[in-house]
Order: sequence, then structure tokens, then C-alpha cells
Amino acid sequence: MKTYVTQEVRPKDIMIGVEMLKDTAIIHKCLDFEEKRLISSKTYLEWAQCGYDEASNYGLNSCISNAKLAVCSKLDNLLITNHLGKILKKNYPHKIEVLEKIGISIPPVVHELIIEPRNELEHRYSLPDRKRARNALDVAKLAISGISDEFGRIIALNWTAIMFLGLAVEEATEFPGWNSKEYSRWSAETVLFIDVFNKVPKALLINEASQEIRFASLDRFSTEETITFAQILRSIDQYGKGVPSRLGGTFRQGASHRPEIYKHLRNVAGF
Repeated sequence: MKTYVTQEVRPKDIMIGVEMLKDTAIIHKCLDFEEKRLISSKTYLEWAQCGYDEASNYGLNSCISNAKLAVCSKLDNLLITNHLGKILKKNYPHKIEVLEKIGISIPPVVHELIIEPRNELEHRYSLPDRKRARNALDVAKLAISGISDEFGRIIALNWTAIMFLGLAVEEATEFPGWNSKEYSRWSAETVLFIDVFNKVPKALLINEASQEIRFASLDRFSTEETITFAQILRSIDQYGKGVPSRLGGTFRQGASHRPEIYKHLRNVAGF
């Protein structure tokens, strides 16, 4: 097992390091990143529909509440999968603004017809009405199906060992290197791994040649640094179309894998 010398650095140093990778970076994603135990947006929509069909004050109140939960759980998951957990405790207008900044468009009617009506029921204790419940349910259905994100769940750049070993990596007992020339035609001296599997996620810049790791916990990033970091990670070459990043280079899109593969490679690598 390899031993790396580790050093904690400023979030700014991590972002500078990622910028230096812009011309050789390959992005890998983690599938099923969200917690399995959490209630899905789909389930909340089903509950909202049940409430609307019941048509009583209780049912209409339930419809509006669950319509909001369906959309808000979707928005929160988008924040989490884009490493924006620092924003989770903010209000929803701010969350929507942040998602817009990183390129995820949220229709204004989401706040006007779903979030605001629920807030009015909760804070003004007013009775729900059928039209308001219908609007909330219909907009929630459209929003859930219309808000998509092809960029979330980004785990690593230049982690070529995964792409070339594939599923067999789960059986590996020795680690070939985070960016071994034996496996990669896009080798680079330094690679990035966003370790989302610890209680406090970290961004690590790993130099295979010198066996050094520079890291920063994501909770040390300021709000603006967190947003900028998400923007950088999302500047990829989607589906090989050669879309230039705002940094002046392009990120190549690699494979997507289950969490177990990333966890195993991390353990075999020795950290």
C-alpha cells in the first residue's frame, strides 16, 4: 500500500490546481449518489396527488405541502450532487439563485406557485383552496420532469485507473496509480479526487510522482468559493461536443460508476 504525504491547503489553492488541469481533465461521475433512505420527489408527488383527489381541506393542504416537498427535495439534491452542501440551510430563493449561477435553470413559477403558497399556509394559517392546490401540483409535476442536471455527482478528474480497469477494479488488491501512464493516454502529474464518502467531504489534489496530497475540506470553502468550484467542475466537454470551459480549456467526460468502486479504489490507494 502506498503512503502519501498529506498537507491541508486553502480552498483557493485547490481551485488553482484544478484550473491547471483544464486541458487534460477527464470527469468521472458517481451513480446513485443520493441517500437511498430519503423520500423521493416522485413519492412526494404521489402523496400530493392523493391529497388533491381527497379534496378536503386536509387533503388540499397535504397536496400543497407535498408539492413543495417534491420540488424542494429535488433542489436540495441538485445542491448536494454539485458539492454545494454549504447552501442547504439557506432559504429557497437563495438556493434557486445559486443553482441558476451554476447553470441549472429553475422556472420562476416554482417559487410563485409552490413555495409561496405553502409558506402562506404555514405562517398565516389560511385555508387552502382547490385552485391553488391544482396549480401547485401541476407546476410541481412540470418542474420535476423539466429540471435536469447532466453534470452532477462529479467525483474525480483524470482518475484514469477507473476508466481502464472498469468493474474489475472492485477485485483489485494493488493500486495501479491515480493517473498511471500504463493505463492512460491523457496522463497528468496531478489528479483531483473529490472524496464524498467521509462525513466531511474533501477535495484532494494527488501527485502520484511525489506521493503528495494537498487537500481542503469542502466545509472550509466560502459560499462564493463553493459556487465557483461547482462552476469549474461543470465546465466539461459534454457528450464529446468540445464545449469550451470558462477557463479556456475543455474537460473530457469519462465513465460513471457506483459508489462501491470509488470507495474500494480509495481504500486500496491507502487513504
